[in-house]
This record gives sequence, C-alpha cells and structure tokens, in this order.
Amino acid sequence: MRAFNNEDFRLIRNGFAHWSFEWIDLAQHSEIEIVNWETGSEAARVSLLECEALHLLTFTTVEAIDKEVFAKFS
Repeated sequence: MRAFNNEDFRLIRNGFAHWSFEWIDLAQHSEIEIVNWETGSEAARVSLLECEALHLLTFTTVEAIDKEVFAKFS
C-alpha cells in the first residue's frame, strides 16, 4: 500500500514509536510536532486531525490483516 511507503508517514510513525513528539496547542486547533530523535530538530508537523486519519488507516489495516490472516490460525 502506497500510504505506508511514504516518507511523511514513516517520520510520523517513527516519532510516535520513539516517543519523539510534542503536542502543541494553538488557538484554533492542536498540532503534533515530530522531533528527530537523533538531532532534536523538527522532522514534521501535522494537525491532530491528520494524526487521527493516519491512526485510523493503520488500525483498520492491521485489523483487516488480523481477521483475514492471523485469525485463521487460532
């Protein structure tokens, strides 16, 4: 799936995996700043809505794989 083979997706995934992110509250909305865990610099910045969309994409993909592949072995 091309969505997972995307540099922005990988930056965000790695940022959460390494606990290298910061929640930023702005007047109208919130953003997540992904920090490069090696350099400490900003690697990406996404809105909370974009994070929710990526979470939904990831969760539903894993759930579908679980139901179609792994559940057959249990």
